Amino acid sequence: MGIQNGNITTFKLSRFDGVINQSNLISYQKHSRPSVFSLKCPKKGTEEYIIDGVSHKVQEGQVIITRPRQSIQTIIRSDKEEPVTGICLYISEDELKSTFDKHRMAIDFLDILAGTPIQTQGTPLHETLVRLFSSLDDASANNAFLSLSEALLKTSASISARLPSTNARKGQTQLELWRQLETARIYIHKNYQAPIKVVDMAKAAHLSVHHFSRTFSAFYAMTPKGYLNLVRRSAAKELLSNSKYSPEQVALLCGFDSKYYMNKCLSSHPSRISTFF
Repeated sequence: MGIQNGNITTFKLSRFDGVINQSNLISYQKHSRPSVFSLKCPKKGTEEYIIDGVSHKVQEGQVIITRPRQSIQTIIRSDKEEPVTGICLYISEDELKSTFDKHRMAIDFLDILAGTPIQTQGTPLHETLVRLFSSLDDASANNAFLSLSEALLKTSASISARLPSTNARKGQTQLELWRQLETARIYIHKNYQAPIKVVDMAKAAHLSVHHFSRTFSAFYAMTPKGYLNLVRRSAAKELLSNSKYSPEQVALLCGFDSKYYMNKCLSSHPSRISTFF
């Protein structure tokens, strides 16, 4: 049994064994142990998933993947009048395996992503989800699944190829280091407006500053401070396209010391995070 305050619209995949749910919820709570894979992505607000006893909070711009037969408790509570919105793709293990086989990739690649909140900016998932959020109906559901599958393949393959750069010998240790780096990357996206420092990022990752800086730079081919500035430039570029904000306001909202420093950064560096990987 569960509780639900809001609505969930279901789009059945006609060519594949699965569904896509589009949710609009004030509150929701359910405990389940599904026999399928799922990909959960909030569009606005925060969703909490307790997976095999471990709690993960997933916000807009992030996704989390769950494996079949995992114990999953879903908790959604809107702190405001506006509902929490998002999508969830449920797809059978056989269907996803068939899709991955067509690309000559093992479904084991998903073990890299499963159970870890992922910051979609900087991965092939980002633009795919932007398109999916802008238009989803029964006619587009199958195409949406294909696009998401391709983005998942590219993202997991990219991360897998970079794991050895962590310099850890064991594969499990490499995965754990990546998860710690991803925690720091999420921290950057949530706090870039504030005057955060590398020591704050390292603390979020539960690593020493030296170990964090060295591993982050090796994995992402960019220093932590460089990535922070990239996030700020990307946010500034988007806000500047909205005439609602003055350059001074944009600089303040994006964590820059002044509009002059912001303009200097924008003119001398690229600001696209979606092609980061």
